[in-house]
Amino acid sequence: MWPVMAKDKPGWEKDAAEHVAKLGLGEGLRVFRSPLRKVRGSDVNLPARRWAKAAVTTIDETRWRIHFIVYLLKELGGSEAWADFSIRNGWDLLNQPEWVASAIKLEPFSMKSVQDWKLVVRQIIREQVPNFHDLPEWTTQRHSAEASGRDTIGEIQNAILDDIVSALQRLAPESVC
Repeated sequence: MWPVMAKDKPGWEKDAAEHVAKLGLGEGLRVFRSPLRKVRGSDVNLPARRWAKAAVTTIDETRWRIHFIVYLLKELGGSEAWADFSIRNGWDLLNQPEWVASAIKLEPFSMKSVQDWKLVVRQIIREQVPNFHDLPEWTTQRHSAEASGRDTIGEIQNAILDDIVSALQRLAPESVC
């Protein structure tokens, strides 16, 4: 999540929860989520579907948080005031990932916009989890690639990303509510 509240020391989640509680962030927050088409079955054995849903959630959260940050910038009187506010409150702000610029330009998730979402989902995964192909949930894809002689890192990653965006396509609703 950006801005990042996580640290690389044990117990960071307690500090983050206390910080959020002290600031009152999220009180009365309405969560905006893209509607997803209902699909049959459980996601337990379908990592591509789980990753597709997580990507939609990530993009939605990012889009709404960017609007919130823009609002705060205006309310605080500009980027210098924002920086002072962040420092006073102990926030560590990192540069936003490259994919954020693409994500905020997306139309709401639907069959009409799914092709654009596919490109951003691929970008997010490649940037945020460069070695995703090594994760345990992709063992079947690695074995299939090895059996077919298409087992370079690029081929395995592309096969996995193809599965994820295929699941994304199946989750896209016909239209936006």
